[in-house]
Amino acid sequence: MKNTIIALYCRISRDDDKNDVSSSIKTQKDLLKQYAKRMHYVNTKFYIDEGYSGTNFDRPGFQELIREVEEDKIGVILTKDLSRLGRNYLSTGYYIEHYFPSKNVRYIAINDNVDTSLQNNDFTPFKNIINEWYARDISRKIKSAYKTKAESLRVLLHLMDTVKIRMIIIISLLIKKHQKMLNLYINHILKEIQFTGL
Repeated sequence: MKNTIIALYCRISRDDDKNDVSSSIKTQKDLLKQYAKRMHYVNTKFYIDEGYSGTNFDRPGFQELIREVEEDKIGVILTKDLSRLGRNYLSTGYYIEHYFPSKNVRYIAINDNVDTSLQNNDFTPFKNIINEWYARDISRKIKSAYKTKAESLRVLLHLMDTVKIRMIIIISLLIKKHQKMLNLYINHILKEIQFTGL
């Protein structure tokens, strides 16, 4: 364990960033540093994925972490909670229950009290399911919000078109009105020219 890295993994998606200040990268880093210090872990390294969804594992920080696990450089992986590792029930479960143990890597999700070196992880699969449901629910809400915004934009554009048409009509009427006045003025000047004999 002395020569291995203690991986401090942080992840936040664009959606998490908007909805939860407590999940910010800075907050995660502070929590992980404090925990590592309390546990006397010294050889720590951050792996960070900012703006990446937890619904898949094709993230640069996570992929770097896995490469170093494959190279036997990692001894422990710390996350703030299970959802930071991932929000895909099957894949997250695979890493926690199969992959990490097969590589002799201890995984700890601090706020969820998950530690693969202990036998207290019976509730972990249920938490992973809840995390996946949360991601799906957020996705549906975001799609609904975009749909609502698109409909509002369509209504606004229709309204703008209506206003443009009304403005064109008003401008046309003003031009006609001023055209009549201009014609009257030109006729008046022509009459004066003829009267004075210029």
